[in-house]
Amino acid sequence: MAIAELQSFLPPLRLVGRRDVLRMRSRPGSVARARRMVDQMLGPTPTGDAARLVVSELVANAVEHARGRIELEIRVGATVLIGVRDHSPDMPYVEHDHLLADRGRGMRLVEAVSRRWWVDREPDAKVVWCEIGLPTTC
Repeated sequence: MAIAELQSFLPPLRLVGRRDVLRMRSRPGSVARARRMVDQMLGPTPTGDAARLVVSELVANAVEHARGRIELEIRVGATVLIGVRDHSPDMPYVEHDHLLADRGRGMRLVEAVSRRWWVDREPDAKVVWCEIGLPTTC
């Protein structure tokens, strides 16, 4: 992979080490606000596209299942870490058995585009994390 081609995949170097947090209410417009944050941070790159998809799914889940505040955190380093905090006790899951199921398909997308995802429980909330890898030349 040529250097110029690799640079088109990566977030700008000035973003490495950056951490941004967006706090919002649980409402449908929150998904669009969250996507704008990704666009501002990562721009039109394959990494930004993957992050936009993950953020859309995680924030949409929080809007659907939680009440009150949602917090989106994005950290850019060797990978891109995305966390969505909400106050719902419902845990996300991946529906592997039924492609036509009403639920669980969004987390299947998250699983497909990320290196890994996990949930941290807090006393009154949870944070769903996702790690998106950056491309390598190997």
